[in-house]
Amino acid sequence: MFKKVVALTIAHIKSAAKHEQASMREGIKRYGESAIKAVLKEYAQLDNKKIFRPVKASGLTVHQKRGALNLLTLVKFKRNGTVKGRACADGRKQRLHVSKDESTSLAVQLESILMSLMIAALEPRNVATCDIVGAYLFADMDEFVIIRLKGESTNIMCETNTTYRDYVTYEKGKPTLYLQLTKALYGCVRSALLWYRTLSEELFDQGFKLNPYDPYVVNKIVDGTQCTICWYVDDLKISHVKELVVSDVIKKIETKFGKMTVKQGKLHTFVGMDIEFTNDRTVKISMKDYIKEYMDAYGRGNTPATDTLFVIDDASQQLSESKCEMFHHIVSKLLYVSKRARIDIDLAIPFLCTRVSKSTDQDWEKLRRLLVYLKNTEDMARTIGADNLDILHTWVDLHGYWLCTP
Repeated sequence: MFKKVVALTIAHIKSAAKHEQASMREGIKRYGESAIKAVLKEYAQLDNKKIFRPVKASGLTVHQKRGALNLLTLVKFKRNGTVKGRACADGRKQRLHVSKDESTSLAVQLESILMSLMIAALEPRNVATCDIVGAYLFADMDEFVIIRLKGESTNIMCETNTTYRDYVTYEKGKPTLYLQLTKALYGCVRSALLWYRTLSEELFDQGFKLNPYDPYVVNKIVDGTQCTICWYVDDLKISHVKELVVSDVIKKIETKFGKMTVKQGKLHTFVGMDIEFTNDRTVKISMKDYIKEYMDAYGRGNTPATDTLFVIDDASQQLSESKCEMFHHIVSKLLYVSKRARIDIDLAIPFLCTRVSKSTDQDWEKLRRLLVYLKNTEDMARTIGADNLDILHTWVDLHGYWLCTP
């Protein structure tokens, strides 16, 4: 059974690899003219947004050229049969001179998301989830940053905008183009922070106030009741008891950042979670599609683990390097799921996390058991709700407290 599951999982990952991102060179080898058109379209979108301006190589110092960030261009074959190009900066050089305080941008806390969902279900509120297209590109770059294109990427960029040809130089026989960033391109180490400042300032201008416990949550009293926005990068969740208020907030945000992809109603997808507001003022959270990626293992399993979960067999054979990487990848995916939608696996997953650097056949069998359980319970959802927001109960296990007393 173990060998069968390994074979199934390897085959599935190889199949999924076709849909993963590849470099532009590899993408052109795989998809030919379709890849070139996809890259051309991506470059044209960036150029139309005026996120950079060309600079003469002769006008840059040796230090500036050495510090230039390479433009990484990736190609992805999507499941709908199309090929998509994506360009971002290789910001690794910036990490040498940009401190964490100058670049760190955190994310909305999971607890904030769950609390806001419970409040929206109890009151009840109208909820909308939105996606700001090309969010980072609305943030102005506040420092001198140069990116560099070489070889085929230079030629494609010049096809996008022919005026760039006057700025092309040759380095080691390859056409090279230097561009100064005017906007926060994905990949720059400070882009996330610059975008956070841009969005939060816009919301402050609309009268929202920052939640003192989570910098990614803002509130505003509208028509006597609270309107709440929480966001993760470019994904927003907006809630208020009146649908008209939610729609008005959306319009104001779109005035600043352009047309958004908006979903309103009882069904939403937010930060990977499928959310359903029920008629009994509770919220169901599931991640069925997210965990299906590794659900090729079939079998019986009524629990996430057996009573031997914590038993380690030192004689069990170590997994090969490729299988060990696979084990690590799957466990990491399921860790994300366990914290959001499937807390029933929140005992097995932390233990498996301790085994990612030294996984064995025994550990794989434990992971297989967990995958089987998830397959057999794939429709299970986490349900949360509240009856009263004014009363908070907390339970603390004081077992063993006497050992700490004098």
